[in-house]
Amino acid sequence: MLALCFVRLFALIALVSASPVPSRPPRTLGLLCKWPLMGKLCPKAPGEVTINTPLGVARGTQTSPTTSRFVVRYATAQRWGLPVQASTWAMPGNDVNKLPPMCPQPNVDASAYSEDCLHMVIYTPSSVSSIPSNVPVLVWIHGGSFVVGSASGAGLDGSTLAKETNSIVVVIQYRLGALGFVPPSAANSNTNLGVRDVITALKFINTAIPQFGGNQNKITVAGQSSGAQMIRALLASPDAAGLFSYAALHSDTMDYGFYKPATITTFQSYLFKNASTALAACSDIGCLRNVPTPEIMNAQNNLLDDPASLDPAAAGGSPIRPFHDGQLLQYTLTGTSFPAAQKNLLVFTVKDEAASTIGRAYQTSIPAAYVDPVIQGYYQGTPRAEKIVQSGNYDPATYSSQAGVAPDDEARAALTQLFTDALWRCPSWTFSRSWASKGGKVFTGVFQLGATYPSNQNVAYCAGKACHEDDIYILFGTTPSPTPAQTALTQEIQARYSAFMRTGNPNAASRASWAQSGSADVAALKLGGSGNQPAEACDPSFWGSAVPYDYQIFGL
Repeated sequence: MLALCFVRLFALIALVSASPVPSRPPRTLGLLCKWPLMGKLCPKAPGEVTINTPLGVARGTQTSPTTSRFVVRYATAQRWGLPVQASTWAMPGNDVNKLPPMCPQPNVDASAYSEDCLHMVIYTPSSVSSIPSNVPVLVWIHGGSFVVGSASGAGLDGSTLAKETNSIVVVIQYRLGALGFVPPSAANSNTNLGVRDVITALKFINTAIPQFGGNQNKITVAGQSSGAQMIRALLASPDAAGLFSYAALHSDTMDYGFYKPATITTFQSYLFKNASTALAACSDIGCLRNVPTPEIMNAQNNLLDDPASLDPAAAGGSPIRPFHDGQLLQYTLTGTSFPAAQKNLLVFTVKDEAASTIGRAYQTSIPAAYVDPVIQGYYQGTPRAEKIVQSGNYDPATYSSQAGVAPDDEARAALTQLFTDALWRCPSWTFSRSWASKGGKVFTGVFQLGATYPSNQNVAYCAGKACHEDDIYILFGTTPSPTPAQTALTQEIQARYSAFMRTGNPNAASRASWAQSGSADVAALKLGGSGNQPAEACDPSFWGSAVPYDYQIFGL
């Protein structure tokens, strides 16, 4: 029961809370104001800014004396249909102050979301007011286990990041859950729709961003958690290859590979043929497109209750995710399946990725005797469990002398390190080695310091740790009341991002040298702290070899 509780809680990892942002009532403008030649003649609201684009007049608002914000629909799509890139500039409610509705997701009121959600938010620094200014562009892809999240998520205001890096920051939305990744078979093989949305967003950016002073040849995609896994999907897709130059992956659970088609087929059978759902009553796509959205969310929630019972590969924190269809996604980015052309990458994890999950499962210290049963429960008594236990790498007794480990809390420390290594750090380091071995340039980093993200605020165990998501505020410069150490780390990571977006190399002036990862030595840089890595240090003879990753176990 103890281990089962832990496994169930683990399935909720990385769900980013996303709240709608209040806005003032929309201001009605005549249709002529959308025309490029007429836009300059139309009255502006206080603080409103306009830019003429090939798609029409882009209207935005100043978010600070140094930055402006524009919101635009980049595509439209029928339910389970392919995204169609927008040919005109359109805002939510035609209101410059309004942020987009989030895509449909569970645990929020239906009034807060819309299936018309393929929007992006563009933040521009005042330095690009003269065109052309040719600044780099950063495209952020939010996390949330491909189930929740939005461009208005906590800390994702790109104003400060745009100003400090002198770049244009774009935060995009994409279809989530069943609507984005589990289409009915009647949808004519419209698969990986969430990935297709992001590719369409990148095409839109390539079209429109030069008018904002952005350089479409210097586009960096970055994302956290499932947002980083989305970037993996982009790297695996030839359709996306020419749409961006560099990529930064934060806290990707690289233990999970892309699904095989059979898993999606299994999910389709459950969602669309299970008599307990409203979807099962439909026999054609027209009917399915008329099912109320909340009914789809209910069916999706039933699927997420126990996805591993449908397919063991679906265990863990991302039961809905892209799949390797051999068409859009042509590589798995595992083993030898990599594209020939390699982009420069940043690969990040945070020091205590799993601490938020451990802290929710066990709110106070636990006896050392709990550790082995949890390992056996999570790995279901397989040889992996035995090898982990027998290695001694995660023996609670070895954690008593580590900095930051409270007396009698060695068991939670051991479990935190185990699952941080198993799901994030070690598979990420394996990926870095593989990318380097294929000739790609990759720089690997570990955040030793973070800023508590809202989803971790009620997890007492995260105090003083860098938990999953705690790098978001740091990167965006949106930490509430930051400490001097947090401010210093924000300045460092923004300086490194600025250099990387321009050159593909994160080494910035007056900063410590960051060595490129090699096929053997990852050379991970510690960001915001110091101290030794655990003794096992993601030894490639242990993780990914003696103890296979999930993607190896399931042949993904």
